[in-house]
Amino acid sequence: MEQTEKKHIAVAEDEVRILRSISLMLIRAGYVVSKAETGTELISVVLSARSTDCPVDLILCDFNMPNATGLQVLHELETNAIKVPVVIMTGLSEEEILAKLEAAGCSYFLMKPFSPEELIQTVEKALNWD
Repeated sequence: MEQTEKKHIAVAEDEVRILRSISLMLIRAGYVVSKAETGTELISVVLSARSTDCPVDLILCDFNMPNATGLQVLHELETNAIKVPVVIMTGLSEEEILAKLEAAGCSYFLMKPFSPEELIQTVEKALNWD
């Protein structure tokens, strides 16, 4: 993948092994990655990066996490006027959950388990959202 400027992706996943794996795939694809193990930590990472020369360009967030679900993270982002694309990762395919996430502003989903190719394709699609 050719990029003139490295995009910054904040990844939130409470399963450390999966967090490391996703982070490594993204780094290999040329992205800058910040990691969080909870929704609360994710919000902190995004807010901290906001005042640097490397703000977060995309959030990749597990739906079920300690302290804050993906839905709660979306509401917190809105409260803090953070406008970046969000990809929710989930093993749940319940239409009601997906509808709530879409209503809260999430347009991108990754259904677990996913391949490295699916991850990168979804990230690239979300980064080109405008």
